[in-house]
Amino acid sequence: MIFYSYNEFEDDVKTLAREIKDNFNPDAIVAIARGGMSLGHSLAVALNTRNLFSLNSI
Repeated sequence: MIFYSYNEFEDDVKTLAREIKDNFNPDAIVAIARGGMSLGHSLAVALNTRNLFSLNSI
């Protein structure tokens, strides 16, 4: 079992947000439900956007 701490998650989100900001300015973020919403929300906060949409797959 691998433990992925919140601090690691937070560092990874900051790194990803910085890379996104350096390369383009997204109009919206699409997060996959059932696993991607935490990352989507955190990225939306880091990128200062309220355009977060979810996609559900069954």
